[in-house]
Amino acid sequence: MKQKRISTQKFAKMKNRNKYNAIRTRYRGRTYDSKKEANYAAQLDLLQTAGEIDGWIPQVSLPVTPISSIRYRADFLVLKPGWEDYVEFIDVKGRDTPQSRQKRKQLMENYSIEVEVR
Repeated sequence: MKQKRISTQKFAKMKNRNKYNAIRTRYRGRTYDSKKEANYAAQLDLLQTAGEIDGWIPQVSLPVTPISSIRYRADFLVLKPGWEDYVEFIDVKGRDTPQSRQKRKQLMENYSIEVEVR
């Protein structure tokens, strides 16, 4: 059986590929995990310019339980007007995983934090 050879360039591309085929995308000097996530950041900028939100913070990390070292990283924390009382955690996903759903469930049980998946 003859083995198929691939170039080192092609191998490097395959090695760095995301397991869900998401393409890392730069927006305003920051690299996002996917085009969808970068597009959502652009939408948030437009909402902030229009005054519909006060701001947003990318890549917010939270412990899933008070004593756990396991963390959940939401893609965005959105600061709504009057955000001292109201914020939204947003996760932009092409495909949701059982592990991600479990971590969100733990956040809800332990902190009453709901992460919206888009």
